[in-house]
Amino acid sequence: MNKHKIIGVFSVLTLLISWQLLAHFFLAETHIFPPIEKIIFCLFNEHSFILTHSKATFLVILESFGIALGISIFLSFCMFHNSYVRSISESIYVLFQCFPMFLLSPLLIACLGWSHLAVVIPVVLMLIFPLAICLHKGISSLPQGYIDLFSLHNATKSQVFWKLQLPYAVPHIISGLKMSASMCGICAIAGEMAGAQSGLGILIQEAKRNFEIELIYAGLLCVFIVTFFFYCCVGLFENFCIKRRYGSFS
Repeated sequence: MNKHKIIGVFSVLTLLISWQLLAHFFLAETHIFPPIEKIIFCLFNEHSFILTHSKATFLVILESFGIALGISIFLSFCMFHNSYVRSISESIYVLFQCFPMFLLSPLLIACLGWSHLAVVIPVVLMLIFPLAICLHKGISSLPQGYIDLFSLHNATKSQVFWKLQLPYAVPHIISGLKMSASMCGICAIAGEMAGAQSGLGILIQEAKRNFEIELIYAGLLCVFIVTFFFYCCVGLFENFCIKRRYGSFS
């Protein structure tokens, strides 16, 4: 175990110990910080209810990730080959960052009804542009000499993109995926709270109405677990790309 992992484990243990001290000695009367054992007991006691909502949130994030990645690849290709598309996309990106997309859920519910798309679309819109901008930066950083070499061999634009530009931009894609993975849980919960029938966002809202503090923290813990799972998947993809690129030289 390296130094960084030891520091990480020590930080988590310090946080847990501090939580327990606050729960038992300092904030016991307020019920704001329930003891960790009560949260774990709530997880096991309500496991079927929590698992159902966690599955709904997991599917929302998975579908949103896939759709956002596919559209961002197409959008970055258009941005690289057309300056007008690049200018329009960057302007829309700034607009979307200033406007909370989950507020679109009530409008989408009015148009689409209480459907799955009413939650997925705002999440996709929140994830797509960070991915597209990172991918475009990676493609734009490609030295012109590589593109000229492909042009000498009569490569088409699509061949240059898929065989040269996209592989070269993998580090930037991973950066965008990490950024999106770290915020996907928050985006999904916000969308579910605005207009969903199931999911961890609905679970947390119902627990808040019933003043079930342990269930609220259990829901937040599940949000962290789902988000951390996607972040770890991006990390595994990064390790796979590194081994595939440099494994033959080791």
